[in-house]
Amino acid sequence: MKMNFFPDFTSEWSEFIDINADITSRLYRESTVSNLVGFILAILLAVALLQINKQSTSIYVWLGVMTLTYLARTKLTASYKKKVSPDLSWLYRFRFSVFITSLVWSSVCFLLFRSHDIVNQAIISFTLTGLCTGAAMSYPIDLVVLFGFLFPVILSLLIRLLIEGTPTSIAMSLMLLLYLIFVVASGRRTHKALHEKIDLAATSLLSEEREKANYIIMEMLAKKTPLSQILEMIVRNLEKQNKEILCSILLLDREGKHLQHGAAPSLPDFYNNAINGLAIGDGVGSCGTTSYSGKRVIVEDIQTHPYWSEFKELAAKANLAACWSEPIKDSNGKILGSFAIYHRKPICPSEKDIQTIVPNANLAGIAIELAHLNQELKLAAMLYQNSNESVMVTDANNLIVAVNPAFTEATGYCAEEAIGRDPKMLRSGRHDELFYQELWQQINALGNWQGEFWNSRKNGEIYAEWVRINTIFNNDGSVLNRVSHAVDITKKKEFEDTIWKQANFDALTGLPNRHMFHDRLLQEIKKTHRADLPLALMFIDLDNFKEVNDALGHYMGDLLLKEAGRRLVSCVRDSDTVAHINAVARIGGDEFTIVLGELKDTDCIELIAQRVLNQLSDPFYLNEEIAYVSASVGITLYPTDSTNAETLIKNADLAMYAAKKQGRNQFCFFNESMQLTAQNRMRLTKDLREALEKQQFHLVYQPIVDLATRKISKAEALIRWQHPTIGLIGPVEFISIAEDTGIILEIGNWVFQEVVGQVTQWRESLDPDFQISINKSPAEFLNLNANKENKYQNWAMYMQKLNLPGQSIAIEITEGLLLDSNSSIHSQLKEFGEAGIQISLDDFGTGYSSLSYLKKFDIDYIKIDQSFVQNLETQSDDMALCEAIIVMAHKLNMKVVAEGIETQLQLDLLQGAGCDFGQGYFFSKPISVEELENLVGQHNTTLHAKSS
Repeated sequence: MKMNFFPDFTSEWSEFIDINADITSRLYRESTVSNLVGFILAILLAVALLQINKQSTSIYVWLGVMTLTYLARTKLTASYKKKVSPDLSWLYRFRFSVFITSLVWSSVCFLLFRSHDIVNQAIISFTLTGLCTGAAMSYPIDLVVLFGFLFPVILSLLIRLLIEGTPTSIAMSLMLLLYLIFVVASGRRTHKALHEKIDLAATSLLSEEREKANYIIMEMLAKKTPLSQILEMIVRNLEKQNKEILCSILLLDREGKHLQHGAAPSLPDFYNNAINGLAIGDGVGSCGTTSYSGKRVIVEDIQTHPYWSEFKELAAKANLAACWSEPIKDSNGKILGSFAIYHRKPICPSEKDIQTIVPNANLAGIAIELAHLNQELKLAAMLYQNSNESVMVTDANNLIVAVNPAFTEATGYCAEEAIGRDPKMLRSGRHDELFYQELWQQINALGNWQGEFWNSRKNGEIYAEWVRINTIFNNDGSVLNRVSHAVDITKKKEFEDTIWKQANFDALTGLPNRHMFHDRLLQEIKKTHRADLPLALMFIDLDNFKEVNDALGHYMGDLLLKEAGRRLVSCVRDSDTVAHINAVARIGGDEFTIVLGELKDTDCIELIAQRVLNQLSDPFYLNEEIAYVSASVGITLYPTDSTNAETLIKNADLAMYAAKKQGRNQFCFFNESMQLTAQNRMRLTKDLREALEKQQFHLVYQPIVDLATRKISKAEALIRWQHPTIGLIGPVEFISIAEDTGIILEIGNWVFQEVVGQVTQWRESLDPDFQISINKSPAEFLNLNANKENKYQNWAMYMQKLNLPGQSIAIEITEGLLLDSNSSIHSQLKEFGEAGIQISLDDFGTGYSSLSYLKKFDIDYIKIDQSFVQNLETQSDDMALCEAIIVMAHKLNMKVVAEGIETQLQLDLLQGAGCDFGQGYFFSKPISVEELENLVGQHNTTLHAKSS
């Protein structure tokens, strides 16, 4: 595999156009230590050379130049402290100073290097390599700095040693070359690790900034900040999170026909002025269309899209190339405007981009609707000044003496019905006696009070009011009247309730969301701890939900999720007698949780879990469609498994995945072995990344025997991992990890290259028609683009370059791969067929066998799974299945290979049924190259002797 040890310096420079403070700070810190160490090394080198060299003038001159160089670098490094903020100029000067320092060090190899003086050469070599080692430890954060120092020094020393030409100097130069390769590789690996940490920190910081920004916006909403400021804050926050986008919010006017400027601080003024007052309509740009239709509009290329035909020149002038627009709606679904995201280049939004647009559009909708509501409240205050606000006047005995028309409209009581009565007639029952006692204490003490009232209208309807009560006193200080001014705030309260629900409940199912689930889990843990009872947390994931979405669409998937939530609630509704059921929650996608707190009887856990499995495995009737799913349930217990909420969630998740691995549609309790398994998997994942580089893989081969001739001209290549500490690891343990991490592509390419070399040798030494089968993972088929870019070699082309016929290789695939609708899989199978590479269908009969797929694809071999062969007997069901498979395959012009043959009876039965090839321990276990060569030699010699 080709290793690229040397960096692309162009990309390294472009990385720092927007310099990262962490990188600059690290360079500053490390350079301070490096300067001191380098200067000390220079002095020690000079002293050492003066002890063995008679000519001292050049040494003093060199040391003086080196001293000046390090003083200049120290001054440059110190200047970093004076920077208000990091910039590129400091980095450029720093890189140049490091390069100059390396040149001064390089001059040692020509000024102070003495021919035929091994001591002199050793001192200089050890000093320079030690210096380079220190640089590799100090500067890996910036490869330009690191290699700008390393290469002049190492190459100068290498050239001088080669010029010396002695056996010792040549040996030293070879070791120096290996040292250079090691330092370069280590530097790049450290560079990558450091930048990954910085990127992770930046991602975390961005998430924190996003949450902080949302908190600020919600605070602005609570403080009734002007709408224009709130909308501009929403736009600027989103643009700050992604500097490649420009945002715009347009508001629909009162007539609902034109769009008006809302907020677009980064768009040119001429562009904002041009679209201000734009009439909405179908095909009128992105924003005009989305405001007209109420649907999202994605325009990947403005210059070619028909919606922008009248505005493409304006967009080009503003340097805008793509526009994604989301309708802004209020809580009732009414369109309020549009939220647009622009790009400087044509681009299609990802799912993550859509997930960014929607919440920001929703937040803008909340701000606009709340602003409209606040405007209504202001208007109500103006009406109050004109006696249109609800006013009630009482006397000293708190009996109503006057009301205005607004009071009648608000309460339903006319003046005749209200006058002479106590305001208690409006009480709703939502406030207790303590509330009224405190109210009267304040009125009697201060003469006024204001606050929220929940009152009841004449028809019994409960409504909310913001009430201000003031007292009018007589000259003697006694009470004359009290005047109550009331504003109906029912809508405002309902809207606040809506905001709270949106923040804490899932919009689709109405169940608590992840945020509410965490809060309730913590509360339930506290209650359970006080009651000294156990708690159970269930983590539920729907099986095969993705297939429903893919087959029936996301709308049907949403219907299924809503019904699944309803069924889960019904599963726990009648269980309060044995446990405190806090809530069913949907924490994302097709994942749900159930908290069973204060358990009086732990036996109920399994009963509820089984009830969940039964309910979710029943058919889902989605309009005119029927869908089937099941569920995998993970269960963890408090305090047995953990007392920490986050750990309980992780444990339940691990148990859920264990249930999936055990076949799905079942529940599984957490145990410590799951944690160990997860940790072992993490360790194997880490070690697997280095296994190829460290040559820890090897191949073994299991012969495939022609049952008619008993000749061995085929074998299956099987990979093994010789771990340095664990020992031999089989593919069952690490292939799934390789598929999940993507390393399977490199492993598959390595296996192919090894097999190609081996089959070339065996076709020369054993049999000109020898063929080796390679198992190809489905994950390898899903990276067609990588193959075309030659990141991983195209197998057919590689074999053509070696003049190796396609028939020398057979690709073994599983039945499930044929069911995948991905076009890249079909095209790759077709390319294999056209190149003459044969296709073998492995484990036939255990998956989704389908005659239509056998007919559609060119399959050369069918491998009968060993589960059918193991119990093979005369007149058995397995025998009937094997015979049927063989007959069917021969009718379709396919050969049949039987796996797992271990006895003479199995061999005789398969041979009698007409099976073409056999494979199994009866013939040979998987063996090494040398063992297979010996086996084939002995086997073919025996066959030749029998035929003679």
